[in-house]
Parts: sequence; structure tokens; C-alpha cells
Amino acid sequence: MSTTIKNYIYQKVFLRIVVFSALIVVIFAFLVSTTYKEITQTAIERVSLRIEESFVHMRESVSQDIEKNRISIERDVNFLAELSFNLFLKDNKPIEKDIFETLLSQSFKSLSAKFEQPFYYFMTPEGTVYFTNHQPSIGLNLQELSKAVGRNEFWDTLQKQLENGIWIETNGTHAVTGTPMVFIYTRLENGDLLEFGIPLKEKFVNDSLKAAVSYESYVEQVGLYFVGNPVSDLFPKEITKPSLLVQFLYKPVFQKIIELEEPGTSYKNTYDLIMVFNFKKIFNIFLLVVALLITQLIFGFIVLRTSAQKIVREVDYLEVLVSEFSNYTAVSSIYESEFEEINDVSKGFQMASEIIAAEFQELKATNEELERTYNTVSRLSDEIKESFFSFAETIGEIVEGFENETGEHINRVKEYVKIITNKLDVDQEYKEKIVSYSPLHDVGKIFIDKSILLKNGPLTKEEWEEMKKHTVYAERILKHKRFDVALNIAKYHHENYDGTGYPEGLKGEDIPLEARIVKIADVFDALTTERPYKRAFSFEEAIKIMVEGDGRTKPEHFDPKLLEIFVEEIKKRYLA
Repeated sequence: MSTTIKNYIYQKVFLRIVVFSALIVVIFAFLVSTTYKEITQTAIERVSLRIEESFVHMRESVSQDIEKNRISIERDVNFLAELSFNLFLKDNKPIEKDIFETLLSQSFKSLSAKFEQPFYYFMTPEGTVYFTNHQPSIGLNLQELSKAVGRNEFWDTLQKQLENGIWIETNGTHAVTGTPMVFIYTRLENGDLLEFGIPLKEKFVNDSLKAAVSYESYVEQVGLYFVGNPVSDLFPKEITKPSLLVQFLYKPVFQKIIELEEPGTSYKNTYDLIMVFNFKKIFNIFLLVVALLITQLIFGFIVLRTSAQKIVREVDYLEVLVSEFSNYTAVSSIYESEFEEINDVSKGFQMASEIIAAEFQELKATNEELERTYNTVSRLSDEIKESFFSFAETIGEIVEGFENETGEHINRVKEYVKIITNKLDVDQEYKEKIVSYSPLHDVGKIFIDKSILLKNGPLTKEEWEEMKKHTVYAERILKHKRFDVALNIAKYHHENYDGTGYPEGLKGEDIPLEARIVKIADVFDALTTERPYKRAFSFEEAIKIMVEGDGRTKPEHFDPKLLEIFVEEIKKRYLA
């Protein structure tokens, strides 16, 4: 009499082995979890409390230093504010960074060794930063920022404090690490604001926090993070997760939110405390459990051995069914199993194989038709791509005609771009786009007044500002998504690697790769081509200018790795 596989497994495997093994694991887990919870929770509470005490200590230390030297600090701030106004802002001159920072380096000498060199920020009366030694803050609006982080009262407080002169905020917080720092504000004679941000040195922060995270048993890693960044280099940038085995045995990683209130305000800074525990000592008992489980498995193996022979026989039959079915042949094997499910499967295979064998030929014909369709679509896609490339070449030549140039400029730029891309380990289709779309680098000049483009003499300031807009005017033509690489070239090929270019002042690898490549090619061709206002430099002279600089062209303008590749290849090809 046959039985179901489900009942067979329940009787021979599940009830005798699985239930017994699961019972052992449950008992073991219960015993360990009680000890584990007590240890972890106690450790986390102790560490979080010591961290809060460390921050209080740092703030007290900072406040004491500032109060001790308040007179000299206010004298230095007044000195810098008065000089910067009289030297530059009074006559609407741009602030000269070198001069201001030379004056700054001679100031704040009274501060202790626990402070870093200050950041400075010149702001409009509305709070927008327009000059600073912290480049990412350019354009930042302090009034809007304070509201965005929930400090709605800060801007009004600042205005009231400045009515009485200099305001020194000793309980500020570093925007990236969350560590205490000092902010000093003053108002210039023209209404602008001048801010100094003085962060703490990393060593002082490390020394203050080191004791807070030490001396806890079973703790393997500790991390303290503020908006995703480690508070200091005492903590890893990212917590290393334990092995999968450890995570399986117990929960090794714990996280706690710590909220610290800035003294004198209702604002709270939120920190993430992450602790990783290692309980190898406690889990040595696991070896005993493993030994018990192995004993149980050996016993189970003996019990299952006789049952396995029967199961293997059924599996062999199923393999024959699957083999015949996978070859799209009718299932011919006839076998009477003692399991009802296998008998049902056998009948199902026989019926399905007859249907599938008949439909296989139809599917094969359909597949051949799909393959022909794919080949047609692929050919049309290649034609569209070539059309876009041809369009780019034509538009590039039209743009050159606007400036009385021949097509030779774009051909030379194209060749120089190809020299660089051939040495890069990037996708071949991407290389092809960079080379083919390089002629569009000045396409925006179509929208520049021709009187400016063809002017023989030097451009006025207003004309030069209009000329620079050809980079953003390119968006009017290159909106199509297929022109994404072309738009990056046209818009950003005048950006400098050191951040001094236009239109957006991008820096380093924030500038798209294709724009950095075309910049090198365009500058090199400009140097080696005769213009009404200059002679054509030789290849040797042009390379020297790009590598060493000549006042106007500087090596800092170019991606150093790309420039090295270009110079090496030019020397091989033309100067060997």
C-alpha cells in the first residue's frame, strides 16, 4: 500500500531528528541570550554616558580658552574686519586671498594648541557666502542653512548679538564631524558679515574620546558617527561586519542614538553609536552543542540509511523522466511507485511531453523570426548612431565657420582626443562618443553675437562674460539624451582641474572625464595654431607651456594623469 512522501518524511526524518535538534538549539539559545543581553546593554549604556561626559568636557575646555583670550581674539577680529573693508570692500575691489590669508596667519596667536587654523567666510547681509577659504561653502546661505537643520532662532539671535559688536559662539558644532568648535561673527562697515570658524585639532578630540570607548569587555569595534561621518579618525570610516558565522550565532552589532544638546539652545545634535561585540569566550560552549548535534546526526544517518535506498530508487526514476522530457521526446518509461505523488508526476510528465514535443517546432520557428528581427533592429541602431556622429561633425564645422575658422581645428582636436582615449581603460562605445562629439565643444558660440566672435581687438569685460556663456548656450542644441556626452564636452571643457574655470567652477574629477580630455586637446591646438594676436608655438613649446605654465596657461588647469598620457604620446608620435 502506497503512502505520501510528506507522511514518509514526517515519520522518518522530521519527528526523530529535526525536532530533537531544534529543541537543543532553543535551549542553548535561551541560556546564551540572557547573558548576552545583560553584557551588551550594560556596555552600551556605559560607553554612551562616557561619550556625553567627554563632549561636556570638550565644550568646557573650549569655553575656558575663549573666555581667557576674549580680548585678544576680539582685537584680532576687529583688525581683520577693518583691514579687509578698507583694502578691498570699501572701493568694491575683489578680496585678494593671498593678502587676507597672510594677515589671518598673524592673527589668533593667543589660541591654545588644541585649535586648528580658522576658516573664514565673507557673507552678504542676507547670509550668502561669496568669499571663503572653504570652497564648498561658496554660495551657501547661512540663514537658510540654519532653518534647514532646525535652528530657526539662530539667524534672529545672530542679528541681535551683532548689534552689540562681535559675537563669539563657543558652543558651535562642526557640520561634518559634530565635534565642538568656535564661531566668531562681526559685521563690516558695508553691512556684510565676516565669520570665522575655528575647529578643534584631531589629537585633542581623539584624546578626549579615547577613554570613553575603551575598557569594555567583549567589545571588538566602536564607531561614533555624525551625519554618516566618523567624529574623528579614532573611529573607522565604516564598521567591519563580522563573519556570517558570527552573525548566525548571535547579534554582534548594536546601534544607539545619542542626542547632545548645545548649551544655551534647544537644538540637539544626533550621533550614531555603533558597537560590535565578540563573544568567542561565551560561545566556546557551542563546541559542546556541536558535539551533541554530531552524535544525533550519526544516529539519524543510521536510521535514514535504509530509507535512503528506497528514496534513491524513486529519484533514479524521476531522473529518467526528466531526461526524456528535457530532450522533447515522449515519456515512454512506465514505473509503479509506492508514492502517490511520484505516480501523479509520472502521468503529468507523459501528458506534458506530448504537448511540448508538438509545440517545440513552432517555438523554434518563432525564435528564428525573432533573431532576424533583432539583426534588423541592431543594424538600424548603428545607422542612427552614425547619423548622430555625422550631425556632430557638420555642426562643428558650421561653428568653426562662425569664427572664420576652417574645419582643420576640429579635425586636429578630434585627433588629439583620440590619442588620449586610446590609452584609457574605458568602454569602447564611450571612447567613440568622446571622439565623435569633440567637434561640438564650441557649439554654443552659434548663439554669441557675431560682432563679438569676429572682433579683432581685445574683448570688453561685458563681451568676455557673454563669450563665456557659449558653454551653457550649448544646452539649447544638445538636449537629446543621445547627446549626454556631447553636452558634457560643450558645457564643461573650459572648467579647470583646480576649480578656477567656468561656467560652474567644478574641480578635479567632478568635471566629466570627456570634458577634461577635450580641454587638453583644445588648449594644445590653440597653442600650436597661429591667431591674429599670437604666433603658432611649436609642439615642444606648447608642451612646455602646458606642463610648466606661462602665467595664463597653468598645469593645474589639467587632469594630471590625462596630461601625462597626452604629453607622452605627442612626444612618441611627433617629437621622437
